[in-house]
Amino acid sequence: MRVRSKAAALAAWTALFVSCVFGAWAWFKLGGLFSASDLQASRGWLSTRTNVPGYVPIEEPLSTTDRVALGATAVWNGKFVNSSGDSFRVLSVASLVRSGKSSTVLNHTPDGCWPQTGFRAVDLGQPGQVPIRIGRGSFPFQCRVFRHASENKYELVLWCTQLAGRVFPEAPTASSIEDFWAHSRASLRNFLALLQTMQQPFPNSAEKRFFRCSVSFRNDWNYALEKMLGFLAHWLSLAEDSQ
Repeated sequence: MRVRSKAAALAAWTALFVSCVFGAWAWFKLGGLFSASDLQASRGWLSTRTNVPGYVPIEEPLSTTDRVALGATAVWNGKFVNSSGDSFRVLSVASLVRSGKSSTVLNHTPDGCWPQTGFRAVDLGQPGQVPIRIGRGSFPFQCRVFRHASENKYELVLWCTQLAGRVFPEAPTASSIEDFWAHSRASLRNFLALLQTMQQPFPNSAEKRFFRCSVSFRNDWNYALEKMLGFLAHWLSLAEDSQ
């Protein structure tokens, strides 16, 4: 009995020691990766323009079923084309998130929806997130590359979700061990943003805005991203500056 008690005590002390060491290591790692600025979501509502210099807007209205699924109060879906053949597909959606249902804010992003339509996310070395300078602020947009099984080309897509005037952080998919800490940090930001929303609930509802832009390319995602950023600089604006 005494031997068994000693073994149990030793196991308990060993577990406590390992927990303390791991806790200190995790605090050090996450503390270095998670700064105070990460808790401050970008402020200011984004808006879009239909009058983009050099481009012709071609609207492709969503079906009633799709609008209901998105909970849209306002939506613009279509593409912008120019005389050089450049074509950017865009979607902007405004909707209301009812109190107590803020966890649905990440529904209907390309990460969840596009694979259901035959697209597969691929890693070509592109960043998981791209900061976009708009007006006086910098807004983080998620960045992915997808490829459809039936097409011999790629699709570069950027998107951003705002809830109650703030960018809602999302965790990029970790495709390698090198991405693990970036993925963990983004997941923690996502959890804290959701926790903050739940701790400070809105009275009845809060506005949600979603913006997505994509462009096809065959080889160079850097060039596709550069062209898209040039387009976004004119398509997006801060709400008070929109035309």
